Amino acid sequence: MKIWGLNKPGLDMALLLTNVRYGDNVKFAREPQYKRTHWIISLKTEDAMKVGSRRSKKKISNSACWHVHRDFYENIFKINPLARVSTFTADYKGEGAFRHKFTATGEKDLGNGLLMKDACNCVDF
Repeated sequence: MKIWGLNKPGLDMALLLTNVRYGDNVKFAREPQYKRTHWIISLKTEDAMKVGSRRSKKKISNSACWHVHRDFYENIFKINPLARVSTFTADYKGEGAFRHKFTATGEKDLGNGLLMKDACNCVDF
């Protein structure tokens, strides 16, 4: 994903706030990279068997699930409501766009009858 409107301490704070819900299981997959105007980051879980990990019908991975991304984006917009987050499913130009568009991304079928919002081990999220 690409993020505009936050500095590195802001990214770290968004991750820290996200981890309150996920028991410190969410990490940056690699060190965030700043490219002229924006950050490039990806999220993962440290332990694929713990909450926040993405799964398919056959396997579990260390990729962060839809709920983790939702909470991370919410925390970005708490820090800066005018921030921008661009992903492969949507481009959120500010908190209002995020609130308007994000829920629909959970309905995306991953190709095996599993919706993005259900492709994880999260319960009651």
